[in-house]
Amino acid sequence: MIERTIRTAAHGRYLVDPPGDANSPDGTLVGFHGYAEVVASWMTHQDRDLAIADNVGYVSSVVDAVSGEWPGSGPLVFTGFSQGVAMSVRAAAASPRTVDAVVSVGGDVPPELDAAALGRIARVLICRGAADAWYTTAKFDADIGRLRVAGVAVTPLTFDGGHEWSEPVIRAAGAFLQQACRP
Repeated sequence: MIERTIRTAAHGRYLVDPPGDANSPDGTLVGFHGYAEVVASWMTHQDRDLAIADNVGYVSSVVDAVSGEWPGSGPLVFTGFSQGVAMSVRAAAASPRTVDAVVSVGGDVPPELDAAALGRIARVLICRGAADAWYTTAKFDADIGRLRVAGVAVTPLTFDGGHEWSEPVIRAAGAFLQQACRP
C-alpha cells in the first residue's frame, strides 16, 4: 500500500460584519479561534504541513474576497486565541497583503517560522494569563524574544486570569489597535 496526497479545492465559510459605510476606514479584523471553540477544528495532526499551507491559502482568499467587496477598508489586523494564535501568525507572515498588526492571546508563535518570516509582521500585542497552564511563562518569554529578534514591535501583556480572552485583554487590544492602526 502506498499513501499519496493530492491538492484539491475546498470550500470554507467565513463571517463578515460589514462596515456601515462602504468607504469606512475602520479596518479589517480577521479572527482565528482556538481548538475547543468549535465542533470541527481546522487543524489536524495528519499531513499537518499540508493543512497549514491550505489554511494559509484559505486566509489569503478570504482577505482578498473581503477586500474586493469592501475596498479601502483600512488597516488589516489578524488576531488569534489559543491554537488560533499559531494560524494568525502564520497567515500574517505569509500574507501577500500588508498586515498592520497581530493580537495574540494565550497561544504560541509557531516554532517553524524563522526571523525573516516573523519580521514581515510589523507589531504584535502578545497576551498571557498569569494562571494559564497551557501557555506558560517560559513559552511567553521565548515568543517575545523571538519576535523582538525578528524586529517586530512587541507589546507584551500578562493579566490576572487563565487561558481566556478577558476584560484586560479587550482593553489592551483596543488601546493597541488605536495606536497601531493610526493612518
